[in-house]
Amino acid sequence: MAATIGCSHQHAARVISADLPPPPVDMVHHSGRLWIEFDEYTQDRQCLADAGKRPLCFIGVHAALERALETTLWPAFAQVRVKRKGDQIEGLDYLLLVSTHVVARPPGLEGPGWSAHGTMRWKLVRGGIPITSERVESTSRSDLPYGSMLGHAAGEVIDALSVHLATRVGTLPEENPRAGIPLPKVVVTQQSGLDMSAPKQFAGR
Repeated sequence: MAATIGCSHQHAARVISADLPPPPVDMVHHSGRLWIEFDEYTQDRQCLADAGKRPLCFIGVHAALERALETTLWPAFAQVRVKRKGDQIEGLDYLLLVSTHVVARPPGLEGPGWSAHGTMRWKLVRGGIPITSERVESTSRSDLPYGSMLGHAAGEVIDALSVHLATRVGTLPEENPRAGIPLPKVVVTQQSGLDMSAPKQFAGR
């Protein structure tokens, strides 16, 4: 049975998020900014030990989670940022609370090797009122050796959970759509073969 312990004399498994595209769904454009908060809910370094093995520490969880969530959620909001100390949330802004935990699973019926397993609990709030929440989980492939390679698997699990979260949050209806801004008409004068050289009056400058 794995147990959470202090991190000393351990295997280090750095968790790295991939360069993710937004989810392949039609996302709703929301009028408010989205702030993500996970510092108080998710440990950046998560350690465990299995019987007879050196401790294994997943490190860099915050950076992986931040990258995965920002890159998957940006099409649906005017701005997506991790909330830092001093940031001010306005009335129409959204606040996404995220708790994520990753562990290593020993070989079993699913495969001959170790795997990374992740759980995520999230809640979306606006104006102090909860909108929706979920608890989700995901497990990587089960053919990995015990050690640093599990960091890559944990990154894949965080990416999978983040894409799912972005799909759910990014397709929620917007109850306070932003009014359109009237702009002057644009007339196309040339479609192809446009000469981008400098006008004669600017030549030589």
